[in-house]
Amino acid sequence: MSGERRGIDRVGAGLAFAATTCVSVVLTSLLDPFEALEVVGVAVPYAAYFGGLAWWRFRSPPAASAAEPAARSLAELEQRVAELEAGQAHLQELEERLDFAERLLTRAAERDRIGRGG
Repeated sequence: MSGERRGIDRVGAGLAFAATTCVSVVLTSLLDPFEALEVVGVAVPYAAYFGGLAWWRFRSPPAASAAEPAARSLAELEQRVAELEAGQAHLQELEERLDFAERLLTRAAERDRIGRGG
């Protein structure tokens, strides 16, 4: 995920709906001049609030997605598996060297026993 915002989410849709409702109430109230002040006095602060909230959401950086920590932990697991594989390869090499040393010691012991007449 690149962190880009595409489309509109539920909160953005709710903000757009609320701001549009406030604006439509103000415009509708302008048709009736006696109720205009009351409605404008209520709707304009809400429209300003929702507009500010929408601006703040637009300007704020996107939240880290759930995939980023998962990708990071996956990379850490892959690194640990690679280290374990390297350790197993080293252990296998040591086992082969030990087998070789045991064979050499066994041969040397047989030679000594044969050389002594045993």
